[in-house]
Amino acid sequence: MTFEQKICAAIDDWVDGKDVEKTVFTIIDEIKINLKEKKTAELYWYWGQSLEILDEYEQASLKFEEALKLSPNNKDMLWSLISLLLFSLQTPEPAKNLLKERLLPLDPSNEKYLDALATAEKTF
Repeated sequence: MTFEQKICAAIDDWVDGKDVEKTVFTIIDEIKINLKEKKTAELYWYWGQSLEILDEYEQASLKFEEALKLSPNNKDMLWSLISLLLFSLQTPEPAKNLLKERLLPLDPSNEKYLDALATAEKTF
């Protein structure tokens, strides 16, 4: 099972009201082991997603930032950080800046991104 599949399964279990903390910490431990062999943007992204499940938003944002250092134009990773900043951490200004400076230039007509920008501008 891939990390993406494991994280999706943990999210499904969480939605179903199951305790997923142990499962998520196991996923994080596996990610850490893999990072010792090779640092990839995807591994940091999965680590961030795992932390997000645990409501560790500040730590998740740091892992998303690490992922973006390795893959700065990855739209999915940028969106993960932006949505975390905007909706979970409720910090619209950095989300708005990332949207304007980095994500929208990659996909200027994306409705989801434009809606997020409108939300960030209303909130700030």
